Amino acid sequence: MNDLQLTEDELIDACTAYATGKSTTQIIDAVIESRGLEKNDRDTREAIRQQLRSADPRSSRFAKSKYGLTYQLAREAARDEINARVKPVIQYAFDRTIERLESLNTLDEKVANLLENTDNLSVNGTGEFIQLLREFSRIQTTRLESINALVELADRLTEKSADIEET
Repeated sequence: MNDLQLTEDELIDACTAYATGKSTTQIIDAVIESRGLEKNDRDTREAIRQQLRSADPRSSRFAKSKYGLTYQLAREAARDEINARVKPVIQYAFDRTIERLESLNTLDEKVANLLENTDNLSVNGTGEFIQLLREFSRIQTTRLESINALVELADRLTEKSADIEET
């Protein structure tokens, strides 16, 4: 039987690690590394695992432990940090999409103007018109890619948020 006892600080660190999405295995590895213990000793790993139950929110022992507040505060801090990192990324992606859409609107106006004046097109004007149509097509593709990227980002953020809420 292993006499290993986790310190209060180690249990608080474990609770914080759980709150930020770390697995029990990752936490055990961190404790073993910090103490310089043998990584493959099954008894040591199991002794740590049993003690971590009071800091693991998925464990029935957690509800009876004093680490609920620590966990809640760590979860809130993790959410705040994620929000602080994500909001600028979303704003940047949104701003770039708006710029692309404005560029598309300008090109739409040019193409519409040329279409209204097709009687006055010269050979050079026809070439310009074809070039504008190609540019229009490229921008539409870019527009769709930008919108799809925003949707994908929003989906990933929603999934990550759900993962955080579940743990």
